[in-house]
Amino acid sequence: MEIKVFATRHFDYQNTLVVNLDEENVFIVDPSGEFSLDGKNPVAVILTHGHYDHVEALKPFHKNYPDVPILIHKEDAKYIGKDSFEAQQHICFDDANDFANLPEATGFLSEGQTLYDVIPSKNERLNNALALWKVLHTPGHSPGSICLLNEKERVLISGDTLFFHSYGRTDFFDGSMSEMTKSLRRLYNLDGDLKVYPGHGTYGYLLAEDQY
Repeated sequence: MEIKVFATRHFDYQNTLVVNLDEENVFIVDPSGEFSLDGKNPVAVILTHGHYDHVEALKPFHKNYPDVPILIHKEDAKYIGKDSFEAQQHICFDDANDFANLPEATGFLSEGQTLYDVIPSKNERLNNALALWKVLHTPGHSPGSICLLNEKERVLISGDTLFFHSYGRTDFFDGSMSEMTKSLRRLYNLDGDLKVYPGHGTYGYLLAEDQY
């Protein structure tokens, strides 16, 4: 399995991930800035949370691919859709108007689901690949922050919950340090040989390297 990472310097090396599911299909995680699909078919956009630096490219992507599902945890759905400005203005350090009237979520991610549960397909091979990705609800940075775990491929996509030797800030209006502590404890209890792909900075490191 291949994960391509496109780092956007504008937001402190925000990482957009393009995750290969098979020879033809990919899903995108946290579209921010420019990224390439290399001619492959996007089956979904997954938002690990809704903060502005993770959705900067959502609107242009949706314009080009209007039928591709946009998936987010329900607790962070306020950050996208027609009322997105209301939430984004609380955390945006640039012009929050750029993040007004974002595309609506087409589905919601919940604890314990797999991507197979929320992304419809008639392709058995694709369904098998989607079923390997499990949703972990990891609030703290935001109420609806999620991670994606692929135990077979030994990969953890951690969004802004966990960074290399750090973690996401909790001082935004709906952040919670107590929730973050619980979420980090949960991640640190996973097997240390998982490769971690966070929302910012260093990626592809082993979880065992990050426990401090």
